[in-house]
Amino acid sequence: MAASVETQPEQFNAFARQQAALLAFGRRSNARPELSVLIQDAVALVSEVLGADFSGVGQVVAGKLVRKVVPRSEQGSAADPVVHESSLAAEDSITGFALREADSTVAANVGSDKRFTDLFLHKLGVGGVLCVPLHVGNKPFGALEIYCEKEREFSQDDVQFAEMIAQLLTSSVGRIQAEEALQQQRAFSFTILETVDALVFTLDARCHLIRMNRACRQVTGFSLAEVQGKEFCSVLAVPEELTLFEGVFRAAVRQRSPNEFEGHLLTKDGSRRNISWSLKTISGSFGEIESIALTGIDRTAEHHAREELEQVKAVAEEANRALTELRRSLAEGDHAPGRSASAADGAQHGEFSTEEEIPTDQPFKTVGEKTGQEQRNSPRRTFQYRQAIAPMYGDVLPSRKKFFTVVCDDISAGGLSFYMENPPEFEKLVVALGQPPSVSFFTAEVVRVIERELDGQPVHLIGCRFTGRAHL
Repeated sequence: MAASVETQPEQFNAFARQQAALLAFGRRSNARPELSVLIQDAVALVSEVLGADFSGVGQVVAGKLVRKVVPRSEQGSAADPVVHESSLAAEDSITGFALREADSTVAANVGSDKRFTDLFLHKLGVGGVLCVPLHVGNKPFGALEIYCEKEREFSQDDVQFAEMIAQLLTSSVGRIQAEEALQQQRAFSFTILETVDALVFTLDARCHLIRMNRACRQVTGFSLAEVQGKEFCSVLAVPEELTLFEGVFRAAVRQRSPNEFEGHLLTKDGSRRNISWSLKTISGSFGEIESIALTGIDRTAEHHAREELEQVKAVAEEANRALTELRRSLAEGDHAPGRSASAADGAQHGEFSTEEEIPTDQPFKTVGEKTGQEQRNSPRRTFQYRQAIAPMYGDVLPSRKKFFTVVCDDISAGGLSFYMENPPEFEKLVVALGQPPSVSFFTAEVVRVIERELDGQPVHLIGCRFTGRAHL
């Protein structure tokens, strides 16, 4: 709806009418209507106050000048709008001329003006014209145009009034464009943050949660509605690290400097994630802290991998020690081919059998080549002895009565291989290495089964990987 000025008493002069119109348009622009509506309101208000016959708006669109004029019909009512597109050349229209000059332009009779040739307005039967250019951000935006059907010389006061309305309009246009650009930038930033894998929390100056991205919702298990407005430390920090987070937040607010630190994130189900945190404060236009950006990289999988690596290293070291002890025993002649007396005693009591060397006159006969990729990253050594193993189901260690003897093939710090007549029905096992009283127990898992031939009989070579040390 176009802004209007109420009919004033006769004693009010033109200046008072213009001041009233400026006030009315200022209020109208503060209401923040749509940009197209605000432009139409501005030109209609100028036309009404100056007593013009009709008005039009010019806008720069994709390097072209598009003018929209609403002429009067013969009965005096507004006719259908006429839209015309032309170049921005100064010689082609009064609008192009005013935009080039960046100044208001008055033509008492547009048809006879020598500065330009405006065929569009001439065909509409326009006489006097006042054109006020609009520049936003030092760029041509458009123009307000006031038309009279007859010749008319617009006064300096008329021009100044139109320029003041135009100034209010361009200020509003600049603000609206800036707000739209900011909204687009925020929408773009939000889209980007939703696609990244990093955790991104936005906090206010009191460290209360404002926003969090998709990665945050997935890792924490919380929706934004569940945590929005709550203090970060009270919801997502583990109890023993409250002092750490509070200290980091206080330092960030006081020093206004970025900070990086390691800490945990408490999830909705009570689990903890290892996070590498980065914190940065964002200041407002007056230097106040507008928000705090807290970003994090989830390092939980890396921490678990390092822990598992340490465990594997420990297992490998134990296996190496056991293998060294076994070699030393063999080198010292502590056992000869065949079963030792202590081993026989153990067998009679239902315990596991001990190490027994396989006679050299019974070599293994391999059927074809080994298949599959190498599973161990430590050197293999020939280990053709009899050792005891026992199946392991779940995490329960087997009793000594469950052990039985198998013929081994090779051994390394990472695993062991042995022969069985049939494929194993178990996936986990316990391996006894050495001879009483120096026997070491290791948990292991089956990683591959290969068909072989031993003494002309089909057998299965079982490859297993050490997983830990067992204590029976």
